[in-house]
Amino acid sequence: MAITRQIEVNDWRDYLPAFSKRNQGRPTRLEATVQPGEGAPVLAEHQPLLGVEMDPKGSSAPAIAVMLGGIDQKTPELTHFIPEPTSIWVEEEPNGPAVAIAIESRKEGKTLLIFEEEQALPGR
Repeated sequence: MAITRQIEVNDWRDYLPAFSKRNQGRPTRLEATVQPGEGAPVLAEHQPLLGVEMDPKGSSAPAIAVMLGGIDQKTPELTHFIPEPTSIWVEEEPNGPAVAIAIESRKEGKTLLIFEEEQALPGR
């Protein structure tokens, strides 16, 4: 059974690179809170995770960047910036992989990065 826990603000700088390394390449779905009529909440599906990074400087600092795709020419890279994050929650299997990460922001609401199940290899 998966466990959800909050990552403390002081731990973001160390946690996000480790999270990215553990989950790099896994297929994901990226969703964002949007106001009615402002677009689809699903920003990407079936895209490999490149990384989740914190940018401590800039006009919206701190900001978090979620980077997907970009593994070949057919898969363009997508970077979604989350300005002024207020909290990070991660759902993980005990001693196992992450299920999802939620990033809340004053400006953007909630962004969800959900790991999709990997497809079985052909012939199996």
